[in-house]
Amino acid sequence: MLPCRYQIEVVFCFFLSGFLQAEDSIIDDIGVVNNIALFKSTPSAFIDNGIINVKAKETFTINLFGLNLDLMMLSFTEVKKKKGENCDDDRFTYPIRLYSTDNKIASLSQRFEMTSKTTLYLCLKARSVNDTKIKNVTQSAWVHQGSDDFLKIKVLQPSWDLPLWLKATLLTILIMLSAMFSGLNLGLMSFDLNELKIISTSSSIQNQKYAKKIIPVRRHGNFLLCTLLLGNTLVNSTFTIILDSVTSGIVAVVGSTLGIVLFGEIIPQSICSRYGLAVGAYTIYLTKLFMIITFPVSYPISKILDRILGKELGNVYNKQQLLEMLKLQHEYDDLEQDEVGIISGALKYREKKVCQVMTALEDCFMLDEEAVLDFKTMSSIIRSGYSRIPIFSTQRSNIVAILFVKDLAFVDPDDCIPLLTVIKFYNHPVHKVFDDTTLDKILEEFKKGTTHISIVMRIKDDGERDPFYECIGIVTLEDIIEEIIQAEIVDETDVYVDNVSGKKVQRKKYQLNNDFSLFLSNSKETKTKISPQLSFAIYQFLSTSVSGFSEDRISKSVLHKIIQFPGVIQEKEVNYNNEKVLVYLYEKEKPCDYFTLILEGRVEVTIGVEQITFESGPFSIFGQAALCEDETSDHFIPDYSVRVINNVQFFKISRKLYNSCRTATKMEQENKLNNALPNYDEIFNVSATVIKNNAVKEEKENVEQISNYRESNLKT
Repeated sequence: MLPCRYQIEVVFCFFLSGFLQAEDSIIDDIGVVNNIALFKSTPSAFIDNGIINVKAKETFTINLFGLNLDLMMLSFTEVKKKKGENCDDDRFTYPIRLYSTDNKIASLSQRFEMTSKTTLYLCLKARSVNDTKIKNVTQSAWVHQGSDDFLKIKVLQPSWDLPLWLKATLLTILIMLSAMFSGLNLGLMSFDLNELKIISTSSSIQNQKYAKKIIPVRRHGNFLLCTLLLGNTLVNSTFTIILDSVTSGIVAVVGSTLGIVLFGEIIPQSICSRYGLAVGAYTIYLTKLFMIITFPVSYPISKILDRILGKELGNVYNKQQLLEMLKLQHEYDDLEQDEVGIISGALKYREKKVCQVMTALEDCFMLDEEAVLDFKTMSSIIRSGYSRIPIFSTQRSNIVAILFVKDLAFVDPDDCIPLLTVIKFYNHPVHKVFDDTTLDKILEEFKKGTTHISIVMRIKDDGERDPFYECIGIVTLEDIIEEIIQAEIVDETDVYVDNVSGKKVQRKKYQLNNDFSLFLSNSKETKTKISPQLSFAIYQFLSTSVSGFSEDRISKSVLHKIIQFPGVIQEKEVNYNNEKVLVYLYEKEKPCDYFTLILEGRVEVTIGVEQITFESGPFSIFGQAALCEDETSDHFIPDYSVRVINNVQFFKISRKLYNSCRTATKMEQENKLNNALPNYDEIFNVSATVIKNNAVKEEKENVEQISNYRESNLKT
């Protein structure tokens, strides 16, 4: 069915043919063409201003409307004449036979092979058997059909065309270039210069090479952007035009849309979003080539953009963004938790105030300036684990000085020096800071080296009286460093305060070893008093130098209890008013069952058959073999004699007491005692009785020796 436009033309042609019927009747034997119309409009055949336009070397179909058309001969001429004039010598196409069922409408498919632009008119004549050439010699003449617009055909210059295989090749190349431009637009432009510089110095070796190749091109940001966008637009437009020349209009639109979106946008951008660095590096020379090709257009545009938008700035992150980036990196990268904590703390510590990290005043270890530096006070200082101790006057909020533990290096606890004397001698400055001071400012003060501890003050205004300064805590360099590294710094001391929970934490490994208060004497338990220093010296010597008192045999807590046990520390005095009485601790070949450690005084030792004699002093041990477990013998028989030369003080423990200590240690190790120290007295009850009886027995023996010596002198 003909289009509506052509249906109107057909009606018009019938009307015109009827109107001219009278004129045509004068030549009934010759056909007449009153109008021509396109059968179908195509890009190569169309109507423009009522005139049929066709492209050379393109086949088209027209409908002829007139009279006596069946078996008539048709030819075309370039000569413009009036209707009915002769055109025998003007034709340049071979005759074409027309067929018509109703003798009024005929169809014709034609193709012009000419190479130049021209206008053709119709020539018609009756069919003749001998008329087979353009120049015929028949009696019938060729009649020109007129030069009206509806009777002429414009032949357009033929369009240049490519072979199908070449078009397919170009389409493939163009879609690949479209993919490259689209992918590079995302891959290259997503990396700013700052990020590329970081990658070129701190990433893997391969990525460093990629980044170094891209940086010179990426420096020209707007020039690169204009090149990529211009190239992408150019290849996409060319792709659509070539595809349209291969297929029809609707197929070209759908095909180009799907091809560009799928293969030129989605796939390349999804690849370059992950591997943009590698793709950009491998195609860098091709990118440079297109920058040169598009230079006349893209470079001026880029300069205008540079002038309007200014210099391109890379991505710059603030602290909060850096912290969030660290959290994301920690999830997908090899950053350790402590590394993330240190970096996060370094970024956030400037925002925190002193009051957030300080140690509250009620949790601080402090000393009164009226205190005396005796053994008890110094033991509490050592046990606290602090190197700097605030000194207060009258009340804890009135801090007047700072005591450094190293100031006590030349202080003897036995001298009981007043604390006030020491702090006045050294006179360390007291640094004060307000509670709203940020950590970076107080850190700068600490870095100057004048002090590493500050008293935190705040202004208190309760409305009832004038505002005044109030001490609320202390802050140290260690507190700030802990806040930066986001972790507690634990030194070799046994006590530290967790800033998060505010609780003191003790490490059991050093708890008993550093608790000097255990060596304080108790007058209710010991008859012979010894200083705490000497008690600690006994403990250290026995636990480290005597194998029988090592930790695997006697636990630390039990050994502390032995030293404080009644009757273990004894004394022997030699002062008989010039009466020479021999007092022995050990006699050769005389059985004994005790161990002795000389603490003070001198003894004379005689050993062997040769009677070798020498003197021995403090911390000499005798009778260690008496503590060894030997089922065959209940006593130890020494092969030497130990005689007291002058007053001596010694540590003495019997085998029975030693075995009781071993039993207590085993019970402690087996966790059969819930509280070992309070129950040791029950374990040692029998041993205490034995020690008491032995002391009474030795006293009687000494009295007898003195009496016998006096009687022998009287007889003499």
